[in-house]
Amino acid sequence: MIVYTPPAPAKTIPVVDFLGNDVPREIHQACRETGFFYVANHGVPQSLIDAQFSEARRFFALPLERKAGAAYEALCFHRRVRADGHSGSGQPGRGRRESAA
Repeated sequence: MIVYTPPAPAKTIPVVDFLGNDVPREIHQACRETGFFYVANHGVPQSLIDAQFSEARRFFALPLERKAGAAYEALCFHRRVRADGHSGSGQPGRGRRESAA
């Protein structure tokens, strides 16, 4: 029997280089041992990364009530088509699939 031993707190966050030779193994190891990782050589422009971090800081500076409302709005907006024929239209209260005549 294998006894589970929780990992020790990470002292560093691993960096997975997408130009490396064993990327899947490195991702697997980082997820198992640390829970997250940085990615190098991913091809995403630095300007986009900076803009995303800026938006994240702006969002997390909002009051809790506003952040909770944003999560609910996002949930309503991103609904998927369900088996009963309803679909997410991006607008609450809409999205029922019309039958073809």
